Amino acid sequence: MTDSHLLIGALALGSFFTGSIPFAYIFARLYGGIDIREHGSGNPGASNVYRVIGPVPGIIVFILDTLKGALPVLLVGRLIQNDYSLYYEISAGFLTAAGHIWSPFLRFQGGKGVATSLGIFIIIFPEGIVMSAVLAAIAILVTRIFSVGSLIGAVFLPVSYFIVYWKDPWNSKNSGILILSLLSLILIVYRHRDNLKRLRQGKEFQTRNW
Repeated sequence: MTDSHLLIGALALGSFFTGSIPFAYIFARLYGGIDIREHGSGNPGASNVYRVIGPVPGIIVFILDTLKGALPVLLVGRLIQNDYSLYYEISAGFLTAAGHIWSPFLRFQGGKGVATSLGIFIIIFPEGIVMSAVLAAIAILVTRIFSVGSLIGAVFLPVSYFIVYWKDPWNSKNSGILILSLLSLILIVYRHRDNLKRLRQGKEFQTRNW
């Protein structure tokens, strides 16, 4: 096994385990002395920490979850610089999101991947994630429901790809971004299936912390 293979393997494992750090669980224990999985929606994510414990820990968790999405991708981009760098970054992003959603520290349970995906796409696809984040923020402000904004942002991200790369959307160099955005959409919708059920029933959680 060559040194490059060892580096790629280490970066892959590092991406997954960085993503799996359960900041929501940790801060809920530190700030509220509770297991966040037993309160609110039961989701160990920033929005549930915000709702159950308060804005400060919720925002801190959101920032940390975003950073843990961005840093592995950024590191891979710095350490692997060749014609396939973008694909390595995309792979690191996917592994980071997978670690967040299926954290071994929480018995392979985890958050819904929204903040972590934000961090990933800030590095890989900043133009698209800015558009998606603006739409998501507007939706949250209007509805006061985090899940509505998260789903709208996730749905719009693949659309934004065609807006940004409208001249040549099928360019092989950039098509990996589209694939990752579609995978992120699938994962986020899957992880929000309980939220979708509550939305249909008119019982989804609203935040009252502002």
